[in-house]
Amino acid sequence: MRNTISVLGATGLVGLLFTVGCAPDPCTIADNNDGTFTMSCPDGTSASFGDGADGDAWLVSTTAEPAGANCPDGGQAVKVGPDSDGDGQLGDSEVVTTTYVCDGSDGTNGADGTTYLVDVVDEDPGENCANGGISISVGPDSDGDGILDEDEVVSTDYVCDGLNGADGEDGADALSALIRVEDEPSGSNCTDGGLAVHSGIDDDGDGALSDPEIDATDYVCDGADGADGADGADGADAGDAFAKVDFPESDTVANNTFSSSTVGAGTSMFRTGSYIEDSYTGTGVTEVTGLSYAFIIDDGTTTVCSVGTLTFDVKINGTKVGSASFVGGNSGKNLTITGTHSFSAVAGTGTNNDEYTLRVEATNSVCGGAATYQFRPGGQFFLRP
Repeated sequence: MRNTISVLGATGLVGLLFTVGCAPDPCTIADNNDGTFTMSCPDGTSASFGDGADGDAWLVSTTAEPAGANCPDGGQAVKVGPDSDGDGQLGDSEVVTTTYVCDGSDGTNGADGTTYLVDVVDEDPGENCANGGISISVGPDSDGDGILDEDEVVSTDYVCDGLNGADGEDGADALSALIRVEDEPSGSNCTDGGLAVHSGIDDDGDGALSDPEIDATDYVCDGADGADGADGADGADAGDAFAKVDFPESDTVANNTFSSSTVGAGTSMFRTGSYIEDSYTGTGVTEVTGLSYAFIIDDGTTTVCSVGTLTFDVKINGTKVGSASFVGGNSGKNLTITGTHSFSAVAGTGTNNDEYTLRVEATNSVCGGAATYQFRPGGQFFLRP
């Protein structure tokens, strides 16, 4: 008979089976409770054994591999080895194998694509557009000359003008803005007297600003009397001291930054830098130190966005002498813009030093989508020496 020895580890049957001779009983294994075990057999033989030590953990490290002998176009170096020192990092001395994962080489550049061009031209009245319009042609620039030739056109669309509407009725004559200047006696408006500058719309069209037509009054006040000096030469009459010019007029230049026309043409404005401008000769004034004005703006701006206050620089011979403004969003209302300014002397130009160029220039823009405004003919500017 053979003795069958079953070896049991700490966790159960290890599975080692071998023969040590003939005996009626198997060998036994005792746990020594210190990590070792003792095997005893009926024939008096015995052996001790214990658990083996834990093996080292294995680590993987991946680093970029520059272009070279291992990878012609660069790639990744994958290193593997045991963590012999147990620091959780794969040191160079612990690497047992290195595998390279290489990038592929760049492919050949593809051929350049063909540029497509768009050509927009006027379309005369005819089969494609009864009342004319524009044709929009599209196609590849096959010969690369930057021009869409007829044989390169692959599609053409037409945007046609509509039929002309019936003529509307003549509108009423536009009203003019007027200014009336009067002496202002000493009092609450001017301590030492001065001038009252009345402005308003000529509602009855008689060319004179009557009291009921006055919309605003500005005052240009005299300073306090100084010490008496020697008598000088007689001065000009007060009424002759001002040079009155009509501004703007129908033929006054109106420039909205992308086209130049006239005020009479109803030029629409909405951008910073838009302006009206006109020049005047023979004013009889060789330098200007004050300005009073009244003119009309047709405010077509809406409240689709916050238009706010629209402002303008008032300039004489290129020099800013004051500012004008109005609050937008009036949807077609005529507004009278008035003002009076005093400033350092601006000299006249020309042969007689009495020529002046007046300009009113926008300093901000209407917000997007809120329409435009227009200057109306019939304003008046008074140049004060």
